[in-house]
Amino acid sequence: GSRDGGRAKTLDLIKKLTERGYEAMPHIAARRVKGLPELGEMVTRMTDAGARRFVLVAGDPRSPAGDFKTTMDLVRTNLFDDPNITHLCFAGHPYGNSNTTARETAIELEAKNQYAAKHPEKDISLITQVCYNTATFHRWLDAIKKQGNTMPMRVGIMRGDLRVNVNCA
Repeated sequence: GSRDGGRAKTLDLIKKLTERGYEAMPHIAARRVKGLPELGEMVTRMTDAGARRFVLVAGDPRSPAGDFKTTMDLVRTNLFDDPNITHLCFAGHPYGNSNTTARETAIELEAKNQYAAKHPEKDISLITQVCYNTATFHRWLDAIKKQGNTMPMRVGIMRGDLRVNVNCA
């Protein structure tokens, strides 16, 4: 959602999916957004197109394109408090995140949990991409639970032991 020029392709896809009865879930990468006006326009246009769910990620660039470095920087704008937005997923990183430190990740996890607790009307969770090793994944789950995570986990593709039983909350 934050790479295509003017986001026309993303908006078109959101509309098509919504018209066909699906729920689009665009991603917004904090480090790719130049500032509040751009973010406000993105969120407004995406919700107007039918998006009710968003995946918020910090993004790959080491240096932000603008004012936002983290997903919580996006959330602190209050744009996602819109009652039309019903679901938020924050990126989870079972293998760590090379663009930040473990301490910063822990601080962000606490802030995400606080936001989720203040917004019980929204379905707020962590989401992962591909998981390559179930033991690593479970160690990570145990670690974030010890850090106070209470958000549910939406698990991406789990390679290896597909019988894994994940009870995250």
